Amino acid sequence: MEIKIFLAFVIIAIQSSCSVGQVNCSCEALLKSNGIHNAYAKKTNQSEVLYEIHNDTIIENYFTLVIIQIQDNWAKVSAFSPNKEIKEKGWVQLSRIGILPAEYPVLYNEPDDKSEFKKVKNYNWNYLEILDCKGKWLKVKFENNVGWLPPNNQCANPYTTCN
Repeated sequence: MEIKIFLAFVIIAIQSSCSVGQVNCSCEALLKSNGIHNAYAKKTNQSEVLYEIHNDTIIENYFTLVIIQIQDNWAKVSAFSPNKEIKEKGWVQLSRIGILPAEYPVLYNEPDDKSEFKKVKNYNWNYLEILDCKGKWLKVKFENNVGWLPPNNQCANPYTTCN
């Protein structure tokens, strides 16, 4: 009996240590270009700048980000554009990124398409604020509406409207 309890504890301890730093989402997002011209990626959310990313509106080179993790108003991302891929992952402030819906936004209570949902009224096609992520779902906010945006309604393509 003592050996079974010990083994169960070891397995739980190993699973706990493996989950630290694991990916908790894989969602694309856009670097906002509405007056914010750059974002600074950092090694941790409190360290020095690793690199600067910005959208170049003159040659129409826009960055897309893949969110890997969200923590304390920061998103761990990888960044790429048609002209550049940045190999090193970094942390970017959530206020610098957003997502556009592919069609009129429907927000779910949970990151599950079987949960209750509501259509956002009076949406004006601005960026949705990203709050959290789980799997391929993004928890977003627009005005007083908060909910989970399903993967099929996320548009992280800076060149099209995705619909």
